[in-house]
Amino acid sequence: MSRKDLYEGRKYIRLDAPFKDIALGGYYTDKTLFIKDFLDWHAKVTYLTGPRRFGKSLLLRTMKVFFEKYVWKPDEKNGRFADTSVYFKDLKIWRCGEKYTTLQGKFPVIFIDFFEEKPLRFGECEEYTRFMLRKEFCRHSELRDSPRTRKEDREFYKR
Repeated sequence: MSRKDLYEGRKYIRLDAPFKDIALGGYYTDKTLFIKDFLDWHAKVTYLTGPRRFGKSLLLRTMKVFFEKYVWKPDEKNGRFADTSVYFKDLKIWRCGEKYTTLQGKFPVIFIDFFEEKPLRFGECEEYTRFMLRKEFCRHSELRDSPRTRKEDREFYKR
């Protein structure tokens, strides 16, 4: 079998593409068992290492989509949100059992990606980080009024 035959008909998507685009039709190496490992480790901090182009950013975007409580569907009005479980039903994590699948789509996730923006100076990096944090807080504005949010955190939201 030639290399051309091996890749014939496969769709390639840039690694910085949203996970949803890759999961629904790209050539994708399923690393979702890392989600299971991540949950089983109970670590306070997880440090991902690997060479360039190893898929660390894609893995983090995959985890974001897996855990994210709300994913905004911009084509819909009136604040509707998408069910993201459809992206995982054919992947390995979904076969790991209810212990893991019940956690899918249950958490607000703060995700800051420096892939798009590469600030050149420290001041720009700080400004970009503040902007991204503000954007993430706005995405999770439902937490502002949640009874589970501490009073001091609600005050922080108001600033």
